[in-house]
Amino acid sequence: MVSLLDLPHTVLDLASQPEFGGMQGVSLKPLLEKPSGKVRDAVLIEEEMPVDVMGLNRPYALRTLLTDKARLTIYGGIENAELYDLVNDPDEMNNLFDKPEGRQLRAEMMERLARTMLEYSDQGTSPQV
Repeated sequence: MVSLLDLPHTVLDLASQPEFGGMQGVSLKPLLEKPSGKVRDAVLIEEEMPVDVMGLNRPYALRTLLTDKARLTIYGGIENAELYDLVNDPDEMNNLFDKPEGRQLRAEMMERLARTMLEYSDQGTSPQV
């Protein structure tokens, strides 16, 4: 599992250059050396839709956390959400978000989404004098 956030780290790593403050992501160089390896266990997808879609009559945002075991998508401003157990439902046919059998997975993925969003939030840096 990789993210576009990983490309700058990878280029700098391959060029033997240091990363700079505030960079997000990880180097994919280990995957080039060992393709069966793993550099991350989840991907955060942040999508902003600046136009009306789905009949909402306004822009909307969504956040998705994807792991090898589950996918959670929440939508800003609407009650709809999606949660899929990718181990037992790889084709994403059974949305577990509001179902009792999805309660535990929902709690785990919601917490993980919140923590991942905090991890990737802009940390900013203090100006150096």
